[in-house]
Amino acid sequence: MRYLLLISVLVVMNSCCGTSKSQETTQIEVELDGKYQIVNLKGEKIDSDELYLDFSEKTRVSGITGCNNVSSEYKKEGNNIDFSAVLATKMYCEGKMENEKAIASALTLAKSVKSTSENEIILVSEDGTELLKAKKIE
Repeated sequence: MRYLLLISVLVVMNSCCGTSKSQETTQIEVELDGKYQIVNLKGEKIDSDELYLDFSEKTRVSGITGCNNVSSEYKKEGNNIDFSAVLATKMYCEGKMENEKAIASALTLAKSVKSTSENEIILVSEDGTELLKAKKIE
């Protein structure tokens, strides 16, 4: 009888005190610092080294869209992020304007940032859609 009681207590303690895998995984805060080459926009791989974002300043991002310069201020709390209006120079470059629009849209729609590795950032929309992926180059 004692063994049965002891086993019952152990089972109850294990079910109450045990943690699941999802509870054990903690979201590590993503640090934005340095220059990142954009490698994916709207789910499509980018094969250009002309697209990048630079987070060297604490509350400002700047970058190159393959044609124009862009910049925006941002606020970041934990992994939540909010970009202000995106400013851009106004040159027209044949065949490069689509990426520029996608980058501006990603910054505008981004509500959080995540990372799958130390050298990668992903901007994510409010509904969880991955908008832009970039790899650290500096």
